[in-house]
Amino acid sequence: MGDPLGMRIRLLLWPVRRSGVFLWSRRACVVLALMLLGRLMLAQLGVATDLSVRSLSLPGWHSLAGLAVDPILDRVYVAGDDGVVWILDGASGDLLGQADTGAGSGGDGQFLPGTAPYLSPAARTGVDTARHRVYVVDWTGGLAVLDGVTGAVAVPWPFAAATGLVVDATADRVLVARPGQRALTVLDADRYQAVATVAADWVPGAVAVDGATRRVYVADVATSRLAVLDGDTYAIRGAVNLGHALGAVAVHPRTRRVYVADPIGGNVTVIDGAAGAVIAIIPVGRAPSGLAINSVTDHLVVANADDDTVTIVDTRRDQVVATERVGRYPVAVVVNERTGRVYVANSHDQTLSVLRDARPPLPILTAVEGWWR
Repeated sequence: MGDPLGMRIRLLLWPVRRSGVFLWSRRACVVLALMLLGRLMLAQLGVATDLSVRSLSLPGWHSLAGLAVDPILDRVYVAGDDGVVWILDGASGDLLGQADTGAGSGGDGQFLPGTAPYLSPAARTGVDTARHRVYVVDWTGGLAVLDGVTGAVAVPWPFAAATGLVVDATADRVLVARPGQRALTVLDADRYQAVATVAADWVPGAVAVDGATRRVYVADVATSRLAVLDGDTYAIRGAVNLGHALGAVAVHPRTRRVYVADPIGGNVTVIDGAAGAVIAIIPVGRAPSGLAINSVTDHLVVANADDDTVTIVDTRRDQVVATERVGRYPVAVVVNERTGRVYVANSHDQTLSVLRDARPPLPILTAVEGWWR
């Protein structure tokens, strides 16, 4: 009967062979298969293709406190601790404009009475990509909403001591952590109205949302627990006791894993979102203060403030694959998954570091007649 697989390949390639594009042989098919397999494996590994750091200096003397990206507009929004927001072109880094929200944050490393001695900066900016709105929270003045295209302050929301926020695109809502009031406020992003307030015996810090499972994760910095809320009713369903200081929180949109930074221990704790259990602890760097997920490459990017570095973690193996030096005291990091660019806000030297984390493209193979014999 011969080789049935080889026969099928011959039949498949017969029209191409007859056209004279290339001559088929078993050796050529093996070489071609190995080349494609190697490229596919490299793409699946998602190794960062360019970790060279490009530094962009921002005008003025402002400590940087927050960072957000609009992947559709390819714009980056950098918040200073005095309420100024710079709007940058994501590709060129050119300054497109700036806005003054009229309020300043309290800086990083805030102390709260009766809580852990260190509170890592929570996410202070967020983007509604459907409306191109930018949300900025600060320690003293609450929440400001900016038009992401023009930079105009659209709506000021006066809250006292707002420290963290997340945009829930699935429910079209914005969740704001207010540790001074021991509350999480839920805002309707369309009507600019508060629809719920979750008050508990906690001090909420960083907030993250899993849009698919409708779970909300809130870092309780007073008890070192990660509270789990129902994303529709906002009822508290449980908590994961971590036993360490809680910093930034991020959720992988595909694996449902939750990542929590430990700013004192220099680790990132990995939680199985379905089981609500810790499955790994990954050493990264000193004072990890910002987390960002790249679901295209399955990488977690960690900004290590005291090391002046970023660490890239393979989320499928929970292993560090690269560490790169950036600017002084990186406090926030975001990823534009459309372009593969990673942006890091360096607070102490007023710079923005730009890295690239993307899968390598598959090759375009050109066959030359006679080469494949």
